[in-house]
Amino acid sequence: MADAMIVEAPQDAALTAAATQALMNYPGVRVWTDALVLTTTNGVVQVKGHVRTQAEKEVTEDVILKTNGVKDVIAELYVDTDLEIAVGKALGDDPRTRGDFPGILVGSAFGDLYLKGSVTSADTKKAAEEIAGRVPGVIAVYNQLEVSSAAKPAAAAKPAVGVAKPAVGAVKPAAAGEKPAAVKPPAAVGGKPVTPVKPPATVGGKPVVAVKPPATVGGKPVVPVKRPAASGNITPVKPPTTVGGRPVVAVKKSTSQPAAEPESKPEVKAEGDAAQESESQAKPGEE
Repeated sequence: MADAMIVEAPQDAALTAAATQALMNYPGVRVWTDALVLTTTNGVVQVKGHVRTQAEKEVTEDVILKTNGVKDVIAELYVDTDLEIAVGKALGDDPRTRGDFPGILVGSAFGDLYLKGSVTSADTKKAAEEIAGRVPGVIAVYNQLEVSSAAKPAAAAKPAVGVAKPAVGAVKPAAAGEKPAAVKPPAAVGGKPVTPVKPPATVGGKPVVAVKPPATVGGKPVVPVKRPAASGNITPVKPPTTVGGRPVVAVKKSTSQPAAEPESKPEVKAEGDAAQESESQAKPGEE
């Protein structure tokens, strides 16, 4: 704890010592008592200095107030996180450092302020230190800024003159009604020639023989069927004109119903005709 310059009464000095010991023994939040100054007047403890967080500030005030014999607490504490925000706002508001502020990093440790990063000029570096030192609560400024020239913008790419030529071997799109050209495999890949893969000559030590289709089936020659090149060029199959040397006559279907044939009446024979017919059918031995 910083040395107090004010002479305290014995009773007040005892309260100051008791409050300081209570802060050091507090098990919850570690309070850095070396950054604090405590003085007591008629039972009222005044605490000044710096803490790291808002939680440490609240713990400091509460522990001192609960010390036996303390009547009240007057806290004048600066929080490091609040100091960093205040210095950053001051640098962003000042026209001398506004343009370089995104490149300036601000850090505080119990009131000691650190400036890091890069700026575009020595004047900006000096102005940043001056602005940060004027913020209430800052004890000292450690200026670690580096001066670097602003990066030049990249030159715009020039537009290409004319139309780019297609690469050699590129496949041209087929026009309407044309057949697409066959794509040839590349002759080389990565600078190395491409060797076509040949089928194995042997499998399991036995030669591989290509299977040919049979020339005849059932004693008749097999004629390969050719597929038409396009659907529009298919020639209709004509029926044969003769079968077995006889002409083939196409049978036309009639659109009308065939006429009904008249019913045949049984033939009535005369008695004389019947007798003659019976005699003609007699056996030859009887004649």
